[in-house]
Amino acid sequence: ELFISLKENQQYAREAHEQYRFDLEDEGKECSDDLYSDVNCKAFIEENEGYLDQFEKDLTESGLKEKTIETHLLNTRFFLNNFVAGYEGLPMRYGVYLMTPFLGAFFIRKAMWSKPATIKQTATSLKKFYRCMVKLGHVDKEEYDYLVDDIKEYLDEWCDLCERYNNPFTSLFGFGLFY
Repeated sequence: ELFISLKENQQYAREAHEQYRFDLEDEGKECSDDLYSDVNCKAFIEENEGYLDQFEKDLTESGLKEKTIETHLLNTRFFLNNFVAGYEGLPMRYGVYLMTPFLGAFFIRKAMWSKPATIKQTATSLKKFYRCMVKLGHVDKEEYDYLVDDIKEYLDEWCDLCERYNNPFTSLFGFGLFY
């Protein structure tokens, strides 16, 4: 089931990128046809910094400690800039559909600090971030609900995958998903 969800989420992301490209063209703005274009990625990363500033302000106003705020910002920045913009070539809004590809695969393989606890922590950060984006009108409530449902449904499985990836000799046959 995880692999079907991963494939479906990745396909949706690609379709969402195409829709974003068409939306930009309708507005008279340029957008490269290359899904992974440096121009697109850099533009998305610049946009992300504005969203992260808004998120930081929201977290500060909620009364969280500075260290907690910094953790949420680091987790969210890694997701937005390294994965959504840098790896998938998409703007922030479409990250709501990328929880399984990120937390169930990319984060486990690419973040050397990945462990079940950091997957849970990052999921919490991303829920907070996208809840803030809904509040500010950057993301629709339905999209946020999709993210929350995805996390609820797959979090235990992602943590199990991470545990097996970090400890490949815990099973008789090892862990071959990422090899």
